[in-house]
Amino acid sequence: MKRRPADTPQAAYVAPISALFVACALGLAVFYHGPQLPLLAGAQFLLVAWLALSLTCSYESGVRLPLTPMSITLTLFWMWLGISLLWSNVLVTSVINFWWVGSLVLVFWAYTLSPQRERVWFFVSRFALIGALTLCGFALIQLFLWGEPPRATFINIHSFAALMMLIALSLGGYFLVAWQQRADPRTRYVLGACLFVLYFTIASTGGRGTTLSIALSLTLFVLLSLRTVDRRGLFTLVGIVVGAYAVANLLLHGGVEERMATLADPGSAAFPRLLIWRGSWELLMREPVWGIGLGTYYLAWPPFRDSADATLGFFVHNDYLQIWIEAGLPALLLLLAAFASVALMLFRMMRLPRVSVALRLETLGLFAGLLAVAAHSFLDFNLYILSISITAGLVLGRFHECGTQAVPIRVHTLHPTRVLQLPAYRVIVVLIALFPLSYFVAMGLSDYLYKRGYDLAAAGDLLGADSSFTWAERLLPRDDKVLTMHADLYRHVMNRMPEADSPERRALYEAALALLDEAQSADPYRALIHVVRGRILKENSMLTGNDWRPRVESEFIKAIELNPRFFAPRMEYAQLLLEDGRAREAYRIVDAGIDHWYYPNEPLLSYYRFSAQLARNIGETTRATEIEQKIRATREAIAKTAPARPVVPDLTTPSPPSPSRS
Repeated sequence: MKRRPADTPQAAYVAPISALFVACALGLAVFYHGPQLPLLAGAQFLLVAWLALSLTCSYESGVRLPLTPMSITLTLFWMWLGISLLWSNVLVTSVINFWWVGSLVLVFWAYTLSPQRERVWFFVSRFALIGALTLCGFALIQLFLWGEPPRATFINIHSFAALMMLIALSLGGYFLVAWQQRADPRTRYVLGACLFVLYFTIASTGGRGTTLSIALSLTLFVLLSLRTVDRRGLFTLVGIVVGAYAVANLLLHGGVEERMATLADPGSAAFPRLLIWRGSWELLMREPVWGIGLGTYYLAWPPFRDSADATLGFFVHNDYLQIWIEAGLPALLLLLAAFASVALMLFRMMRLPRVSVALRLETLGLFAGLLAVAAHSFLDFNLYILSISITAGLVLGRFHECGTQAVPIRVHTLHPTRVLQLPAYRVIVVLIALFPLSYFVAMGLSDYLYKRGYDLAAAGDLLGADSSFTWAERLLPRDDKVLTMHADLYRHVMNRMPEADSPERRALYEAALALLDEAQSADPYRALIHVVRGRILKENSMLTGNDWRPRVESEFIKAIELNPRFFAPRMEYAQLLLEDGRAREAYRIVDAGIDHWYYPNEPLLSYYRFSAQLARNIGETTRATEIEQKIRATREAIAKTAPARPVVPDLTTPSPPSPSRS
């Protein structure tokens, strides 16, 4: 009798290998925060490899596709994200975000199609718990030893809390299963201790949104499980949560209570987000149906940004509004439909009396974690945090598996044995997987070469930088940041040439402008493109022609319109106007940017000094005094924020833009 794949010696390694892929992907994800594209590429490579492995091992048993509202809506949501790429104005960014945001659905299907899901979950769930406790330990070291916000490896402290919240609430279901089944007391003690550490760390972050999300989910969890579980277990679980918050509040000298007390004034508590939401709604109204392009919010956002907004400006702090802005109304409706299908599956399962208590509690715990993240996403950007997306995809897959064990579903099975031999089937799976896998390799290498070129240029190796930028462009065509930096490299080379109108200089001049034209075509939102073009036109006025001045002015004006907080073009435009004797116009240009909030740094001081001097020169002494006060305040802020040890800034507070986002 021929053995099935699940019985073969090779199949015994499928689950550990799959779990290893997921563990490594999660390990990379907790360090990925946007600019580090090689980490995203590595995580996605592992996830696609896991999916390909699952498909390869399903040759004889068949590829089983569950036809449930949950699987269908999640798939349609991901498909729509792919369709929305067709009209994105910044295709490179949108493709990256398709895989970034789509990790949720990719992981769900990789798990659902895995031939040994139970063993995969056995390994992955334990790794996730160990990893979460490790992150908690690091966060508590940051808090109590280093005096820093407890955010572990995350930039945004609330994203860290959201990930811990998802794991803690899911773990609560397993804690009650152990209690209900009268498991070894040591097991219950260990699970209880893990829960305490997780909730203590969450409480220490001071997140009001996470606390409210936990309260909502835990209340629903308790109400739905009252009739099926020993109430002492429920009281113990609730006691662990309350106790963890109480101890955190005590050790932080009432800090947790103070944070929650700010909710008494909702307008003040939500003030930063209200500023973002108001401007984001204006942006949404520009294209309310189809969206502006996945991942392009932060590029299109600056003209709509309030001057008092002190966040980085990458996210709306509301996943539903951001998905609507970027991918259109269909994406929002499909995402909400997917969430509704999760609730529907739970409702159908809870109505069935034959469902075992253990399965019911596990499913309720998983649902509580998903609900908390969904609720928290009204105030944050969990869908755009890779580690949360991967973990939520795993939880969704396990929830779907638990639900389908109780609720009858339709399954469509593809039988590759009927049409293909095993070698041919494996070749086809590998070839299909090679498309995204090769893209991830190219994306990671391109970003590495871009940063290497940047470093080489800073070190004075212009030829090496030119080669790095050229290879980066070949690997990932139409990446506007690479094209812009390559053009700026040519600008520096031209400035080193002694002759103002040599054939070599003209060739570089034309090549630089061609690169900028391609960059602008690839990304019409990037203000830096116009700044670099303006500098090239000005510094090579003999090549530009007699109309160089109005052309340069036009470029700086476009840069300011695209990003009013970009003060470099304001200064350069003002200097150009001063050379032409238009001091009053120059003052208006620089003064229009003064009242925006900026991250305190040395270049900002130069901008303030220039503006204050210009204000005094034209007799605006009161305004000059105000700007000089800003100079003193900025100096003090720089001195206070200069760390003795390198730290990662919080996304909820402003910080200097990264090279790929500038």
